[in-house]
Amino acid sequence: MYTPESFARTELSELHSFVEKHAFATLISAGSDVSDEPLATHLPLLLDRAASGQGMLT
Repeated sequence: MYTPESFARTELSELHSFVEKHAFATLISAGSDVSDEPLATHLPLLLDRAASGQGMLT
């Protein structure tokens, strides 16, 4: 997704804090038939700040 530079956030601690405060994602999926309605599924996220140097979502 395009993010204009003036709105971009690059500070890792700021990004980690946001993810911990809003620890969910929405997965949008569609069925195998084009007439199927899209389905939105809310998924909880856990952030491991120490993993991979930048953190990892599980």
